[in-house]
Amino acid sequence: MNMNILAIDPSLRSLGLAWTQRNKLRFETIKSNSLESFQTAIGRSMNTIRKLHRLNNFDVAIIEGYSYGSKGNATVTQGAVGGAIRALLILLKIPYIEIAPVSHKRIMFGKKYAGIKKTSKKDLESYLNRIETILSTSNLSSINKMSTSDEGDAVMLLLTFQATVIGKSQRIFTLRNRLSKMNIPAVDELLERKSLW
Repeated sequence: MNMNILAIDPSLRSLGLAWTQRNKLRFETIKSNSLESFQTAIGRSMNTIRKLHRLNNFDVAIIEGYSYGSKGNATVTQGAVGGAIRALLILLKIPYIEIAPVSHKRIMFGKKYAGIKKTSKKDLESYLNRIETILSTSNLSSINKMSTSDEGDAVMLLLTFQATVIGKSQRIFTLRNRLSKMNIPAVDELLERKSLW
């Protein structure tokens, strides 16, 4: 059985989404400009998530967790965005799992690449190329190429979930246990299979 999975890299001005649709990986960045109000920007992101759910009927969502060590005014906005998205997932009855901000990069790249930079164009290309390499080893095929770090982060969340279900990493044993206790259709069968897709 295939699962429809949504991965969310939450941000007010540049929200990254990745999702599976019939063994195809799709992704998108929801952008808003700094002149738009919070309500307009978050409303656009929430409407997109709602529409995607209507089309795909997601079984589970993966969301990047809060960055508790961060400081400054942006953390308040980030917290509000995260809270609004989690509330929407609850209303849509999509169970969700949070993955700590750095842990999905550690799991997929190893400890050495946990602090990978994405500030310059060259750094961003290198980051997205690494993700493409990992993606090529999965059973998913991508419709197009990632162009933003937000799309890359969302794809990394989704691939981390895939690695968790397949169970190839001991580091995410706790996450695997949490997943098995959630009310997701056929999750026990999926945990026993070699491949999620």
